[in-house]
Amino acid sequence: MLEHQNFLYIKEKTSKNVDYYKCKYRSCKARGIVCLNNFKASDTPHNHENDQTSIIRLQARQKVVEKAKNNPTQPASEVYNSVINTERKRLSTNFSNELIGTALPTFLSCRSSMIRSRREVLPAQPQRREDIIVGDWCLHEGENFLLINDGEKDRIMAFGTRNSIRLLAEAKRVFMDGTFYVCPSIFAQFYTLHVIYGGKMLPVVYALLPDKTEATYTRLLEKLTEIALEFGYIFKPEMFTIDFEQAVINAIHLLFPNAEIKGCFFHFTQCIWKKTQAYGLQAAFEVDEEVTKTIKRLAALPLLNPSDIEDTWMDIHGDAPPMPGMQQLIEYFVSTWLDPDTSLFDINIWNIYGVEGDRTNNRLEGWHSGLKRLIKKAHPNLFEFVDYIKQDYDNTCTTLLHITNGSYVNTQRRIYRKINLAIRKLTDMYNAGQKTPIEFLDSVSYKLHLKSN
Repeated sequence: MLEHQNFLYIKEKTSKNVDYYKCKYRSCKARGIVCLNNFKASDTPHNHENDQTSIIRLQARQKVVEKAKNNPTQPASEVYNSVINTERKRLSTNFSNELIGTALPTFLSCRSSMIRSRREVLPAQPQRREDIIVGDWCLHEGENFLLINDGEKDRIMAFGTRNSIRLLAEAKRVFMDGTFYVCPSIFAQFYTLHVIYGGKMLPVVYALLPDKTEATYTRLLEKLTEIALEFGYIFKPEMFTIDFEQAVINAIHLLFPNAEIKGCFFHFTQCIWKKTQAYGLQAAFEVDEEVTKTIKRLAALPLLNPSDIEDTWMDIHGDAPPMPGMQQLIEYFVSTWLDPDTSLFDINIWNIYGVEGDRTNNRLEGWHSGLKRLIKKAHPNLFEFVDYIKQDYDNTCTTLLHITNGSYVNTQRRIYRKINLAIRKLTDMYNAGQKTPIEFLDSVSYKLHLKSN
């Protein structure tokens, strides 16, 4: 299609390096030729009004399709709205709102062309993990972004860079967590490893896992250890903070027997709250001070010196009000967290007394929320997902640059800073003997906010 003086022509033939064009309307006899890149119209006039409306529509659609092709992971509606809004503002200086409204294409009229254009740049979507054909897993600078591509049906894929591995190896403490919402549907879990650098929690490894088994977590950590050695680093953290997943705990014990494992305090309090709801105690929690005190004491117990837990537990148990659901909650706590012989989790995992810095994966949870806002849909396809985490890694690189240059400002919310400061002061009083263990629990427990996600 060729436009000349607000009329549209279609190519009819080429002869002796000359392109012959005719008006797009069959009933119109207007013609033209292109020779040496110059268009010359015939003397026959058009028998219809100009094609201004069609030209605006065609050009706008071309811009929409081109932007969709250049931004294959951006939602189609966002691409369309961005282009059309820009075109509307540009055209408003020369044309009436009525003409612009008639001329600009609708989203539905552009959608199929946008999809076709994206298929030109995105590979066919694999339906199974073993069908994945490794594509262009490089960053914009050409650096390889694929760290691990191991297995077929049980495939693990992990993304990051040499610098990611350096940060991981240099960190004494590693935070790990999984999510499902943004995970491509052919994988079971999206799992990430984060470190604290310059006061900021940063994602350093992005992994797609086929399941949640001990064998898979072990293989992931083994591969990262091997890659670190290949790059000349030693991956041997002193502490892992995780979300009370037994398979992860077992894998860490196997590969890093000397590492300390700490469960996320936030996840611990959520476990207590969910059982509070399950045993029908939520309503009583809202109105009965004794119920509230007992449940908050349970939630705050990880902050207590382990040597004080046994005696303090007797006080908690003795003070617990005898009411429906409370005994089940007490039994749950003993069988899951407290009994040294039969509980699911060792006290050293859930107790965080003396832990410096982040006691929770809250900042990691916040990062997950940000990634969900970036991706904007559940279970994106694999190639969209990789583009999204490339964007996230670009953000990490920018943050690293700010930290290195001394321009990074910690943006932790003021309320969390106040809570952490209050807990630190109460802990100092407890350590100095100014508060008994049960007094400390009662004071610190009211700094905790139990809620349902």
